[in-house]
Amino acid sequence: MITVPERCWLDPRIVARPSSIEGLGLFAMSPIAKGDTVGILGGRVIDDDELRRIAQVRAEYNSAAIADGLNLLLDDDEVIAHGNHSCDSNLWMRDEVTLEARSDIAPGEEVTIDYALQTALANWEMACNCCSPRCRKVVRGDDWMRPELQDRYRGHFSPFLNRRIGDMDAEE
Repeated sequence: MITVPERCWLDPRIVARPSSIEGLGLFAMSPIAKGDTVGILGGRVIDDDELRRIAQVRAEYNSAAIADGLNLLLDDDEVIAHGNHSCDSNLWMRDEVTLEARSDIAPGEEVTIDYALQTALANWEMACNCCSPRCRKVVRGDDWMRPELQDRYRGHFSPFLNRRIGDMDAEE
């Protein structure tokens, strides 16, 4: 059983402000070193069916897949919920709920995560506005299966996705 906090925690060096990617984003106010914990996700655990129902009635919501068929739904008022996607993010997952700096992050830099690291809902997709040279243009719920992403983020997907990737590797 996965235990998750009720509320999120965000490193105090990070603030929300307008983003060129989408709406508000999260930005470093001072240097963040590679490997630093920058956030811990919290909220309510829901299954895939409930997440699909929410997606049908709400244009915006924030969730992260934490296990096969289970998702963490973040409260809308959480500052960390303003974290934007990038196809070449500077964060990745340490475990189901912990966000870690993938690289050094400079003051003023937007703090982003590749949603492929924590999304596994079949048939989900969104347009991408990250403008990274590695931009996929469309982010999909099965992007974790892409070999180039598995190579780039190896070991730093949500743990259940790491296991799926390991199972795929074992079959080859």
